[in-house]
Amino acid sequence: MTVDRLIVLVPSQGADGVELARRIWALASPCELRVVLLCAIDADANRESAARLRLATLASLIRDDRVEVTTHVLTTRSWVQAVRRHYQSGDVVICCAEQTILTVANGRQPVWRVIQWVLDLPVYVLPGMYSEARTPESHAEPMAARIWRWLAFIAIVAGFFLVEAQIDLLTYGAAQLVLFMFVAVVALGLIAIWNSFA
Repeated sequence: MTVDRLIVLVPSQGADGVELARRIWALASPCELRVVLLCAIDADANRESAARLRLATLASLIRDDRVEVTTHVLTTRSWVQAVRRHYQSGDVVICCAEQTILTVANGRQPVWRVIQWVLDLPVYVLPGMYSEARTPESHAEPMAARIWRWLAFIAIVAGFFLVEAQIDLLTYGAAQLVLFMFVAVVALGLIAIWNSFA
């Protein structure tokens, strides 16, 4: 595949901007690739101004005679929508390894993994862009995601209580004890799996 452009998903905060610009330039300059800097934010005037300033600063550090840079601030929280809107054949998506996105089904996930899974696009991951523990891009988890995760947990627990009630009614002795232990192990396993994605 011939690469024409690099689509860079720029976090609105947290990443080392100078190091990010240096790495993008190092990727784009040898092949004279065009660079598109994307930043997805909430529709908030203050955050939009800060994002535009951040992208303009990054663009000035990357741009030279061989590298053309364009910037776009999108008022959407969805990196998937942002990439889908700008992706063209011959593009490679670039994002920081530490960038995450909140998903309804699996909680917080790396952006690169979601882009690959949902859009099936080539993604180049830049590790080590955050020098210290990063602050989450979203301070508050959406209420719908919290409710969905708690309902899933309650459903798992309630389901196993019902199974154990049936075991109690239909079996006795050693068979009952073995079935109780088996159900408890399965329940703990499912809760552990649920917790890893919560």
